Amino acid sequence: MQNSGMNFNYSASSPVKILVVDDYPNAAALLARSLARLDSSVEVVSATSALQALKCVEDGAPHILITDMDMPEMTGLELIEKLQEHPAGSRIVSVLFTASHAPELETRARHLNVREVLHKPVHPEKVCQIVNQVLEEMDRELT
Repeated sequence: MQNSGMNFNYSASSPVKILVVDDYPNAAALLARSLARLDSSVEVVSATSALQALKCVEDGAPHILITDMDMPEMTGLELIEKLQEHPAGSRIVSVLFTASHAPELETRARHLNVREVLHKPVHPEKVCQIVNQVLEEMDRELT
C-alpha cells in the first residue's frame, strides 16, 4: 500500500523528525539506530507506548511515524488517528507493522492514508528503504 501526492511540512534547514513506536524497547531502539544512520538531516525519536509517543509529539509532530500495531493502551491505528488530529497531522507519513493479516486492517490503514503496512517480521533494512523513498520525495518537493 502506498500513498502518493503527500504534502510534506518540511524545509531543508530543519531535520526530518522520525518517530518510532514499539512496545518492545529493544525493537524500537534497533530500528531507531538503523534509521539514524540514513542521513545526517534525520532526527529519530523512539517511544515504547502510544501514550509516550503522544507526549513526544507535544514538541512538534514528526514527519514520519513508524509504529507497531499491537500495543497496550492504544493500537498503532488509533495512534495514527490521534496524530491526525494534530495541526500538522495530515502531513505525517505513517508506516505500520503488524503480525495480523486481517483484510479489515488493510482497509482501515488505507482509509487513514497509511503509506505502508508491513507484516512481521519486519527487517530494519525494509523500513530504511521506505524511509529513504520518503526522504527523496521530500527533497523533490523542495526543488
